[in-house]
Amino acid sequence: MDRSNQDLKYIFEEGRKCQNDIIYFIQTYIVDFKLDEHQFEYLKNIANGKDSATDESIANIQYLNLAFALWKMLVNPCTSIVVVSKDNSLSQKFGEMIDRLSLFEIKLLKNLKNEISLSNNSSILFGDYSKYECQLCGRSFSILILDNFSSCENINEFLQCVVPIVRAAKNNQIIGLLNNNFGV
Repeated sequence: MDRSNQDLKYIFEEGRKCQNDIIYFIQTYIVDFKLDEHQFEYLKNIANGKDSATDESIANIQYLNLAFALWKMLVNPCTSIVVVSKDNSLSQKFGEMIDRLSLFEIKLLKNLKNEISLSNNSSILFGDYSKYECQLCGRSFSILILDNFSSCENINEFLQCVVPIVRAAKNNQIIGLLNNNFGV
């Protein structure tokens, strides 16, 4: 077996490990710190499609949410994710995560200021709580990540507008609310 076949075999094996185990993916390729038991549990729950209800007391929650989004986009082609936040640097942080994955040669189709699309038809949009209506209008997405949700000024209005959109499909997921009351 020549060197290039060994490299391809290694990349394939790593891809399979990453696909099957979000913890392996994040610890091996994304974070520079050791995940604790709360972070493990949190990541396992969201990787299994469960809504996340957190008061953001889990260390590095923002980073873990972005790492989850990247993992989901890589292992589930055609995944569409929306991250709503007050933090304008999230798209840059996400781009830095992609850059760390040179082994997998991820191809960006589109890298706009607020949206990143991959060649597998997955995309992520970074929005702002104050402009969510125009950012989400006519857009379909499977995962909504609410970063620092307590900073949203009109929480009830936001929930009334957005939650029904997310809940329109049964497998959609909401991550980052303060409690499990996703109903309006």
